[in-house]
Amino acid sequence: MDFVIECIPRPWPKKQVNRKTGMLYRRDPKKLFYQYEHTIRHEIGRQLNHNINPTENPVILTCHFFIPRPKSNKNSLPATRPDLDNYMYAIANILQNGIYIDDKQIVKMEGTKHYADYNIIKWPRFEEGIVNEWWTEMSSYDSPVDNYLKQCRQPFTGVFIRVEEVT
Repeated sequence: MDFVIECIPRPWPKKQVNRKTGMLYRRDPKKLFYQYEHTIRHEIGRQLNHNINPTENPVILTCHFFIPRPKSNKNSLPATRPDLDNYMYAIANILQNGIYIDDKQIVKMEGTKHYADYNIIKWPRFEEGIVNEWWTEMSSYDSPVDNYLKQCRQPFTGVFIRVEEVT
């Protein structure tokens, strides 16, 4: 199963301790992570036509995160915080009870973090129901939709998620 979700990726909120009470809590003052979680669950439900049946089989989880490029960073690779494992942990927990029953079913995780760029097409290429490429350079494919994207100059920020059942 492949999903394309257009949103700004968010890491799993870290636990912090209240110094006065000693209680643990998740620091998310603007509730951004909970909006992100709702967006992912809603988009996956929409892309599956709300016909979600969690699998009991082991799964392989592959994610590609496209994060906004900071104004001050001149590196081509996003070797910055938040860490990739925090993004992966968030997706693994969000997909729990939806795509699979428990995240203990994940036997392999693969993830990459990219800067959102203007030359990335907004969705994977589908041929006969199979994704043959995760992303394609704009210059290598020419269609009216891609020409529109070239004119808009809107970088794609979001997540490509692939969940494969292992039988």
